[in-house]
Amino acid sequence: MAAEASRSRPRRAGLEDRFMHLAPDILDGVTTDQQRAAYMAEKVRITVKGVIENMSWFTADDGTRYELFGSGGGAELAEQLGVRFIGQVPLIPELREGSDNGDPVAARPETEAGAVFAEMARVLDEEMKSSKRAHPELKLLS
Repeated sequence: MAAEASRSRPRRAGLEDRFMHLAPDILDGVTTDQQRAAYMAEKVRITVKGVIENMSWFTADDGTRYELFGSGGGAELAEQLGVRFIGQVPLIPELREGSDNGDPVAARPETEAGAVFAEMARVLDEEMKSSKRAHPELKLLS
């Protein structure tokens, strides 16, 4: 969580859930930083509900999967925090390119990355809906 985010969070304390994301490496420094962010969120009554691992693998043209930044960090952090491990996002150029040109890979569930995003979206929508709203009188539409 960036410093400016930590200053703005207390105003909305208790009104949001947080999903943490991290690179898959399990170096002590990375995990420790994420643990600190989770502890800070708890202090301002933000519920950490899950962990998403970013840059989990790269699939080469020949189909070989490479874990360039290690593996297991997301699942390990989720276990330490006692929250759900939601999924792993692959490291692919199409992610950045699609985001830059308005054609997000998440909108194409037939692709490897699109399927990953579709499953994470399903988990978040069906299994982990937020129970906190700043304005309970507003109706959430599906």
